[in-house]
Amino acid sequence: MVVVDVSVEVAALVRLLGVPVVVVTQPGRRDDAPHRLAYGMAAALLAPWPPGVGLDAHLEPWRDALFEVGGLTRFAGACATSHRVRSQEAVGVFLAGGEGWDDPTLPDVVRAATPEVRWRTPSTAPGATPIETLLAQADVVVTHAGQNAIADVAAFGAPAVVVAQRRPFDEQATMGRCLAATGIARVVPVESGADEVARATGRALAEVARRGRGPVGAGWRAWRTQEAAQRAVDVVEGACRAP
Repeated sequence: MVVVDVSVEVAALVRLLGVPVVVVTQPGRRDDAPHRLAYGMAAALLAPWPPGVGLDAHLEPWRDALFEVGGLTRFAGACATSHRVRSQEAVGVFLAGGEGWDDPTLPDVVRAATPEVRWRTPSTAPGATPIETLLAQADVVVTHAGQNAIADVAAFGAPAVVVAQRRPFDEQATMGRCLAATGIARVVPVESGADEVARATGRALAEVARRGRGPVGAGWRAWRTQEAAQRAVDVVEGACRAP
């Protein structure tokens, strides 16, 4: 068995060699011929989001092979133990990663609009504060709508402003619409500018100040990060045993 993350070419090569393949799928408009080829070859389709959130419409023809396991994150379980303690100042985290922000001015505009917030950005530099510490302390996280970032934020139940970025197949736009529809996070559409992100961030901070951080938000629990990795393992092992 080979688990293939995204690549249609690798999935096709492996299957042509006679080896069963588990394909990890993504949100978005993925009804093109290459994606349909990969999905049709797969012994199982592993979707790293929870069932019932509306990210699976393009996978309807392969419903019997689809397993929506929840958000996959190395911080799974953090939401079970993380309870925020209010510090003397508000803490915000910019969680960009990958290709970063489509609008590079976004962090500066948000900082200028929220002078009361101490903004942090995760770093891999020696001695930098670990990302898990930042997420556990955050009053608000401004993040793109990539699956890994969403799963990490969900693990900590952090209040979030999700800024969908322009990506192939409308991947992040689709994720943003899903989160907006479920009410889990404040979502800024892909076509919005940095000023709208700043306003959404201000509203999120005002809500946190009014209601308090308290325990982690119940909304993010719907992303089912706890035990998602084990559910994914079960999918792969089940595909290995299939005739």
